[in-house]
Amino acid sequence: MTPIRALVLLACLAPTQAIADTLVFANGDRLTGTLVSADAQRIVFQSSILGRIEVAAGEARIEADPPATDVAIAPAPAAETAEPAGPAKPVWQGDLGAKLAVDRGSLKTRENDLDAALTVVRKTDVGELHAKLAYDYKRSDDVLKDDDWAASVSYDKFLGERYFTAARFLATTDLTTEGYDRTLSLSAAYGWRLWERDDRYLRVGPALGYLAITRGNERFDGPALGFYLRAKGPVWRRTTFSSELQMLDSLGDGRYANLELRLRQPVGERVYLGVLWNYVWSDFDIESGIRSEWRWEVGWRFGHTDGD
Repeated sequence: MTPIRALVLLACLAPTQAIADTLVFANGDRLTGTLVSADAQRIVFQSSILGRIEVAAGEARIEADPPATDVAIAPAPAAETAEPAGPAKPVWQGDLGAKLAVDRGSLKTRENDLDAALTVVRKTDVGELHAKLAYDYKRSDDVLKDDDWAASVSYDKFLGERYFTAARFLATTDLTTEGYDRTLSLSAAYGWRLWERDDRYLRVGPALGYLAITRGNERFDGPALGFYLRAKGPVWRRTTFSSELQMLDSLGDGRYANLELRLRQPVGERVYLGVLWNYVWSDFDIESGIRSEWRWEVGWRFGHTDGD
């Protein structure tokens, strides 16, 4: 074949290449693939090399290759048609944190102390599952001081880009001089998704629930109305915050609120330092008071991290 004929053949074949999209990042990096979806918050992109990825809308843009006009392109055979991208795989995150010990100075009392919490998060395209198990144990000179448990499970189901529903369960037991105090709450909420991104969001809405509280030999239980809030976002550099709030009013017979706020600073890929604030307010005939606890903690993250 002569050189002239070879050049003509290449010119004819070039327009028949498949039209692809290009994902252009803010730093100039480019990735070829297929655009799955895009909105004001995020871009979902299918890459032949990296698979399905999601990026914030402000961090990248889509460039489509211009279609060929000189040569008609025959449709690809059915066997070679690309399969539509399926839902993203669930993402698991978790951490195991423990309270940092405090120097007690001249205190001579021998103590055995354990204060730890396990947190797990499962994320999908349609919702998030949050679960937590915390335990506080303290024994001084063979006298049990603390033997407290707290467990919570909540699921936020996404109803499109703006709305969500949530279900939440909370159970706690606290050792007192009179035995164990117990608190149980169930609730369902419907609300709004605000500023929703992978690294930040605010979900808030009204809730309908049920409260069951036991204090010594006295007990209260009944329906309640309130609201639910979950939030996450950056604070400064790599420091982030996360919070969860549940407020329930038992239709005039009493109120119960539980707030947990955590600041976390990574000190490596898996290890972090954190500050945890837990605020509990109850106002019933059988109990009325506020409990506010701060603690420093060190933890280890497992599963997916922000750097993965």
